[in-house]
Amino acid sequence: MDDNIPHTVEVKATDSSSSLGVASRLPSPREMPRQFAPLLRNAWYVLATRQDVDRTLKSILVLGDPLVYYRAEDGTPRVFDNRCPHRMFPLSKSHLIGDTIRCGYHGFTFDQAGQCTFVPGSPHKPNFALRRYPAVERGPWLWVWMGDETAADPEDIPLQDFVVDKLSSFQGHVLNECNYMLVIENLLDLTHIHYLHGPVAADQAYADEPSQVFEVEGGVGTRKITERTRASNLGEWCGDDPDRLIWKEEENRVIGPSLVDYVGTMLPVDRPDEPLRMKSMRVLHAITPAGLYQTHQFFYFSFGTPLQISPDEAQNIIINQIFVQDLEAVVYQMEAIMNDRRGEIVERRMLGDMPAMQMHRKLNRRAVEEAAATV
Repeated sequence: MDDNIPHTVEVKATDSSSSLGVASRLPSPREMPRQFAPLLRNAWYVLATRQDVDRTLKSILVLGDPLVYYRAEDGTPRVFDNRCPHRMFPLSKSHLIGDTIRCGYHGFTFDQAGQCTFVPGSPHKPNFALRRYPAVERGPWLWVWMGDETAADPEDIPLQDFVVDKLSSFQGHVLNECNYMLVIENLLDLTHIHYLHGPVAADQAYADEPSQVFEVEGGVGTRKITERTRASNLGEWCGDDPDRLIWKEEENRVIGPSLVDYVGTMLPVDRPDEPLRMKSMRVLHAITPAGLYQTHQFFYFSFGTPLQISPDEAQNIIINQIFVQDLEAVVYQMEAIMNDRRGEIVERRMLGDMPAMQMHRKLNRRAVEEAAATV
């Protein structure tokens, strides 16, 4: 692997919605369970890591739209509807010739603006084009605008650009078989880290410390200070003793439907003469609904110091102790929600659920505003 590329990994749960029977009983969007959030089109979403965008045609499903993307010869990323308008053949299964896409079924050809330039056997100039989606590279990812193209403003991307630190970061992608609101809830309520992932990830003192809620434009934020907690396996990755006691301050921001931005700051509680290597950490989660009941999650971990273990080893820990367990948890939750027909049962929401509840209300409000604007 090229050392100049942050380490990436693709993760798949050991269980899936098909084995639990979720997919066979999905309701229509009009019957969407109250625990779920509606899809919002007027937003920027991540569709790939920067290094994944190259001179090959690749595909992804975003908000139910099949997209094809590639990097043009001048380095510019291009994103189009993945369906040839002739017979719906996927263009990701076709051919990239220079900066044109030639459909692999009947040879219809489209230039880098999406305009059809060639139709075999037709004497007439084509007057149709692919839908082109605005796309911008920002941070470690490629972002795509899914709404009205005239309303696309890169200033609305919820992440400021930054230079990726190649020595202290890694990234990857998981596909959650659930509505994206369940993923946001998982990332907002950090109490689950101790109970779901075990004490190697977070101790009881960390789980017992409540978070404070603060306002974020277009979203919600939480702040948590834990006076005495273990450095845990994350500190060990940076060369610290995992049992060393540290003071930790964390801020977690959900910005719109598509980004969760976590920043942690650490200070030593004991051993004042021994420097703490892991003094800060940033974790980004880009949330991209594939549809109402499936969610892409692009993650990026960055530490304030070079990792003392290999990216492969860090990824193995993340996969086996964090992401697989999270993926399975939200699938089981999704299954329970899909099967619940007891209208009189009310979920017991607690103080720790307040941030997610506030975010849920904001997303619902945005959906109402979007619908009203299209009338």
